[in-house]
Amino acid sequence: MVAERSRPASPRDNGRHEHMRRTLKEDTLARPARNPQCQQQALLAWRKVKNDERPHEAID
Repeated sequence: MVAERSRPASPRDNGRHEHMRRTLKEDTLARPARNPQCQQQALLAWRKVKNDERPHEAID
């Protein structure tokens, strides 16, 4: 596996990662949890939906 590198300050070079970060912030950090443990649970729930439950175009 080869690490992907982009030019500094060039988000267009790595659009899918930038999109994922933006979605993560919108979904989990817009309303911060009351403590770090609750915030971690929100992040884990988001990851489960993102990876396992939402429809993926690539797999039809």
